Amino acid sequence: MPQPLSKVRRNATVGLNNVGDGLFCRHPSFPPLIVEALRSWSHAESFMMQIFIELLGGPKETAALVFLSINQRSARAAAIDAMASATLPLRANRLLKSIMRKAKSNAAARDLIAHGVWGDSAQIPDVVLLTHFSTTLDKPYDHSRIMVYKENDFEIIINNNKDLVRMLMSFSFILMKHPANRDDRLYAELEKELKMDKT
Repeated sequence: MPQPLSKVRRNATVGLNNVGDGLFCRHPSFPPLIVEALRSWSHAESFMMQIFIELLGGPKETAALVFLSINQRSARAAAIDAMASATLPLRANRLLKSIMRKAKSNAAARDLIAHGVWGDSAQIPDVVLLTHFSTTLDKPYDHSRIMVYKENDFEIIINNNKDLVRMLMSFSFILMKHPANRDDRLYAELEKELKMDKT
């Protein structure tokens, strides 16, 4: 996973948020990975909406409108949690909470990619740098707050999102009483993957 610049090369020179400087022209292998990291998260959000629809019941179009009217991700997660607590048996509720904790972690990685400040360093040519806007307010920059991303770091984020999507899809199958969950098979697979006990 990404490492702070202070651990990779403490005295590296840094260029951050320089508009028009051709950052990704210098690093052309990164944009496809960045786009895929964002796209893979959007798949997770679509399955969260599917779970909300199943929990709310009633006309699917109405449930989707309710979900989409909730603008903040934390509020959407809270709505899913409230519906799950009110409607699901304990085992399913615990499983969904565990999946949503993973979603919260993945969302943090996505948010920095979507809203962070990009840069690079001439001393480390095969990486890009990413940090929060607040880091750019003071100079010299705090190198411990600037993260160093290699190509593999984005591949890990993409794979984490793919794992999350699969978990959300499996849980939606549980809610829909899909044949794939015959004999609680999906429960068992998810609990094993999330290292949960069955009590």
